[in-house]
Amino acid sequence: MRITNSMITMHNKRNINTTKELTDKYNEQMSTQKKISKPSDDPVVAIRSLRLRDSLNEVKQYVDKNIPDASSWLENTESALKNIQENLSDAYKACESAATGHLTTEDRNTLMQNLQAISDHIYQQGNTDYAGRTVFTGYKTNKTLTFQEDTTNMKYDIDESFGVKDIKQKSEYTNTMSVPTNWNDGTAGLDQGYPLEKEMDRYYVDRIRLAYAKVGTVAPDLNITMFKGEQTVMESFSEYAMVDAATLPQSQQDKQLTAMPTLTSIADQMAADEASGRTGVHTVEINGNIQTERYITADNTLMEEVTVWDVDATGANTTNALEKTTTMRKADGSYTKIFKDVVNGTTKATVKEQDATTGLWSTRSIDSDGKVGQFQLETISLQEWEKSKFTEQEDDPANPGEKIYKVPNPNTVYYIPETGELILGENVSKTFKQDALNRENNKQDAFKLDVTYEKTQFMRGEVRPEMYFNCVDKTNPDVKEHISYTRQQQDISYTVAMEQELKVNTQAGQDGILSTDIGRDIEELIDAIRAAQDAIDKVEKLTNLKNNPLHASEDHQKILDQWLEAANREKTYLEDNLKNLFSNGITAFQNYEQVVNLAKTDVGSRVSRLELTKTRMTTQKTTLNTLIKDNEDRELSDILIDYKAAYNSYESSLKAAAKINELSLLNYL
Repeated sequence: MRITNSMITMHNKRNINTTKELTDKYNEQMSTQKKISKPSDDPVVAIRSLRLRDSLNEVKQYVDKNIPDASSWLENTESALKNIQENLSDAYKACESAATGHLTTEDRNTLMQNLQAISDHIYQQGNTDYAGRTVFTGYKTNKTLTFQEDTTNMKYDIDESFGVKDIKQKSEYTNTMSVPTNWNDGTAGLDQGYPLEKEMDRYYVDRIRLAYAKVGTVAPDLNITMFKGEQTVMESFSEYAMVDAATLPQSQQDKQLTAMPTLTSIADQMAADEASGRTGVHTVEINGNIQTERYITADNTLMEEVTVWDVDATGANTTNALEKTTTMRKADGSYTKIFKDVVNGTTKATVKEQDATTGLWSTRSIDSDGKVGQFQLETISLQEWEKSKFTEQEDDPANPGEKIYKVPNPNTVYYIPETGELILGENVSKTFKQDALNRENNKQDAFKLDVTYEKTQFMRGEVRPEMYFNCVDKTNPDVKEHISYTRQQQDISYTVAMEQELKVNTQAGQDGILSTDIGRDIEELIDAIRAAQDAIDKVEKLTNLKNNPLHASEDHQKILDQWLEAANREKTYLEDNLKNLFSNGITAFQNYEQVVNLAKTDVGSRVSRLELTKTRMTTQKTTLNTLIKDNEDRELSDILIDYKAAYNSYESSLKAAAKINELSLLNYL
């Protein structure tokens, strides 16, 4: 093959271009110190770089964002728990000091202020937030745990469940003295004498304390665990035991239903509404073999029918009803409920209504055989309770010749809205405790009393019901706009590493930190301090009168001695009650502090795990950066060597081309 000048020229040009590209490549590498500027330069390096950078971006998200966020959340939680623990420790120390030492009037006033401040501060810590998100409220991070101001325009139905351990003994006192302001004060003056039979007496009652005081006056719904065959169900408290009315005290006989009430059916109510031109809301829900039919009338009366159907061998529903519960619930809180056991042919009815004369609420029941509910629920005002308790008597039908108190009636639960208490009659309490023991011995489901009550006003610092309980917000009068809340564990987690999540939140609750019992215990301590101080003031006032020369006569001294004896009796009772409450407070606040300690330890454990994860992720981030650098970067010295070689080659190519392209005489021939 003959090599021509044109071929040589073409080869020289290609050589020059190649060396020029290499020179430009290494020149760019000197500027960037990167191996490639585009994927086509080296596809293997490019693909490896993409994978490494994806991994690095993921790790950066953990190290630079998720882990710091989780750490800040946990730090805020830990700090709040530490403050709560310190406050509970202060409350414990106050109880310990007061239970064992002598308190002056100044000590008591200071103690009341300190206890109130402790309570306020504890629940304020429940509103701790991180970046605008409340840390103790589960998923409801946009809401504070407590109300920030007094409110009277809300309405909640709150559901609380209680076990037998929640039945606590409480001291009740009668005949609190009122010392006249002077010697002769009308018919109540000291000169009238003081009947010793009206001196203060102490009694003990069993009570269940609700989470709130100042609750609605409408009697709550009480339901209790019952067994039907092998199934545990909730049954209306008033139907807990059916007995002949004659076996009940007269005061309770007078309040029982005497006839089975009638109940308008859903179909009849719908027809009546249609005839009058009104329309309601009708829904039917089927869940397994339970069908629930509801009709909400135009005036917000709720008609509800719950039917339990039998099932065939395949588990499909049949047309045979086993039981049916029909309820008419009105907007004022009253209801009529009729339960039919279709299989056994029995019927029970429960009615909750308000007495038109007294304005008080009660729940009563009757069955198809004419038997009435042994136990009943009554609303009683605090004023009426204080006035009537352990004073009025009647014959006990179960024990001829013996007397019993009308208030409290042994078969009645008294609901006191002002204090948020359920006072259990003696028979009620005994039955509950025996039932709980039987269940435990038979390894059955534990005793549970479910209480659904209404609350319409909340004070600043009180916890929001939706954070603690199953409840329904009925603030909007339109039933369709009611909001139901279900209490559940709501964990908030951060992804802090590949396939690794860490829970960051700690949820407040009745069985956890910030129980409402803390505030309620402190309230009772403050009330007891105030009552004891009032009794001490009465003794001091009477002592001063006794030492007054104006009353030095034998007659005056005799009367003053009677009053002083009664005042000292009251003082002894109330100081003894205060010491007992402080002694109980020592244990209670220790338990509350222990719960917070456990929560704080749990948070600390999570912080430690997060620190280990942070160290691992930071190391991984460094490793990935190194791998990326090794994959993409070049040392400047290596680039300079390659550049020099390429540049020399380029220079040589240019010189060779110049030589070949020089003109000669032959070119002209």
